[in-house]
Amino acid sequence: MTNTETMRAISQDTYGTPEVLQEVHVPKPVPGMSEILVAVHAAGVNPTGGTAPRC
Repeated sequence: MTNTETMRAISQDTYGTPEVLQEVHVPKPVPGMSEILVAVHAAGVNPTGGTAPRC
């Protein structure tokens, strides 16, 4: 695949500390009818997101 057909993503194969996170290249999704593909240049993760109670 060429660079335009893939995108970078963060993958987590096991539960654990941030060290289990790894960067992978995955196929870029193709938007369907009435959908759009948004390019994200930066994103953040809240460190308390994993400990917050879920409803």
